[in-house]
Amino acid sequence: MGGDKVFRSLLLVVVLVAVASGAQEVEGQVHHVVGGDRRWEPASDISSWLSGRIFRVGDKIWFTNSAPQESILELQSQEEFQSCDVSNPIKMYTDGVNQIPLEREGNMYFVIGNQENCNNGLKLHVDVKPSEPHAKPFPYPEPKSYPPKPEPSTFPVPTSYPPPSPEPKPFPYPVPKSYPPPSPEPKPFPYPVPTSYPPPTPDPKPFPPAPSGSTQLNGLLFGLFVGFLLCFLSL
Repeated sequence: MGGDKVFRSLLLVVVLVAVASGAQEVEGQVHHVVGGDRRWEPASDISSWLSGRIFRVGDKIWFTNSAPQESILELQSQEEFQSCDVSNPIKMYTDGVNQIPLEREGNMYFVIGNQENCNNGLKLHVDVKPSEPHAKPFPYPEPKSYPPKPEPSTFPVPTSYPPPSPEPKPFPYPVPKSYPPPSPEPKPFPYPVPTSYPPPTPDPKPFPPAPSGSTQLNGLLFGLFVGFLLCFLSL
């Protein structure tokens, strides 16, 4: 009997040291020590300890009680839990340190076997959630996410390309770099320009052709003949 008490005391010390904060994760399981460092005692504020806590399938809850004679009872319904009706419990735990695995989803109701302590609030309602997979931790910081790579273009790639355009041939003569300035516009006459003009002057008649040398000789002989004839007649 004395050895059993020593064993339970040592087990209680180990549990309290290992999970002094009230919950410790071991190999993907969360071990919940009910009441935290105050344990499962009438002076514990179970409601405050329970606030915000999540229980999942695979976790374990620990009841550590300094009075082993006060058993822990698991009840079937919420009505029994609220009224502290301990007449028909589902299970009974009588050790000073009790480990209870959470093996199914749903509501579980635990109360202290002492009716007075149960009415004073020493009871626990656990809503067990589904288990969630635990990813193995990275041995190094997890890389940040990167934007997805753009998808390749769906446009068809031509297999051949048209030949390059021929270069323009140079002009056969040099292109002047600059051009002469445009001619100035003619200034208007200082007097009015007549709208009509006099008829053109007729061309002069040509002179008769000069007599040739033989014609002149004939005329000279004819004059001499006429002169001799007149002299002869006057005799």
